[in-house]
Amino acid sequence: MSAFLLCLDSGTTAVKAAAFDRHGRIVASAERQNRALRRDGARIEQDMVATRDDAFAVMRECAAGLGGTLDGILVTGQGDGLWPLDAQLRPAGHAMTWLDGRARQIASELQDSGALDEIQAVTGSRPTAASQSLQLLWLQRNDPQRLATIAHLLRLKEWLLFTLTDALLGEPTAALPVWGDWRSGALSPIVQR
Repeated sequence: MSAFLLCLDSGTTAVKAAAFDRHGRIVASAERQNRALRRDGARIEQDMVATRDDAFAVMRECAAGLGGTLDGILVTGQGDGLWPLDAQLRPAGHAMTWLDGRARQIASELQDSGALDEIQAVTGSRPTAASQSLQLLWLQRNDPQRLATIAHLLRLKEWLLFTLTDALLGEPTAALPVWGDWRSGALSPIVQR
């Protein structure tokens, strides 16, 4: 019996899956348009449940008829953004995607004040409107009631991993450029301040 590796890429435009054999050859694939994206001016959000459902659908379609076992699943997804969960581990509204522009004004304010330089000196990267830190600040200023419902912050790939495994895990290399000190590998209070 053959064994396969299933790879999922939940992108901004399309959700894709491919199955590879032990020799690295693609033996099956599936793709569908990202139907979870919601655009309204600078607000570009994504329905988290629809995102999960689209991902599961392309994985099922890709895996159907493989005639073997899956040795593993690799998951990746579109860049930055804020994929929030409440205390009961349910989506706390739609995700703010990496395309969402509502925090652009905040990024300009922080640039003018020199705060972005201070953050970059610690994290090694400069926050943008796509960064969770600035999206959270936007929520704090514009939707504090929603902010109060958020217990966990994920990125898309962590949301998909959670829906597949029920494990809340994050990748330190993804968190440090937003929240941490690249020298020590620890979270930095400078970003939060």
